[in-house]
Amino acid sequence: EHLSLSAILPLIRFSYGFGLAALLSKQLSVETYGSWSLFISMIGLVLTFASLNLGYASNVLLPGKDIQQQKRDIYSISITKACATITLFLGFACYLWFNNVFPTSILGLMFAALTFKIVNDLCFGLCRALLLIGRQVLFLFVESALIIIAILVGCYYFDGGLDGAINGFVIAELLSMILAVYLLKDYLEYSRFD
Repeated sequence: EHLSLSAILPLIRFSYGFGLAALLSKQLSVETYGSWSLFISMIGLVLTFASLNLGYASNVLLPGKDIQQQKRDIYSISITKACATITLFLGFACYLWFNNVFPTSILGLMFAALTFKIVNDLCFGLCRALLLIGRQVLFLFVESALIIIAILVGCYYFDGGLDGAINGFVIAELLSMILAVYLLKDYLEYSRFD
């Protein structure tokens, strides 16, 4: 069952990437599409460098432990990843701002998108580590569909501009984060651990 569900994940990723590229190439001008690519690439770059391989580390740390120890490990991994990502993003943001690559409003949206994406990626990785494959497939499918729909609506509302694509992306990541937290509500501990 896990193998069958896992086989669906690459299909969802490919369909999402292809669908988004096709959608944006029709909705955005060439210059705007280039700005969008830079925006999304910066988010991916920060997330990749700041992940500290914690998604894969959770595969080793979590299985076989009792539920309370898993919750403590999830808490530690979450705090470490969030701190690393925010620190790295601030360095990137200063560079982008000083070189006038993006205005401050776009950098603010990038920070919001990164914040939501941190939680989404972490929850996705934890679903994998805890062998909650069904939840992982559901989350990836809903996140991908939400992003495409929200960007399409945003582009239509903003007449195919960069603002519409970025606002749609941020809203979709926020809604996905709410779903991710709901799917892992049994494992997320909100009280403070020593």
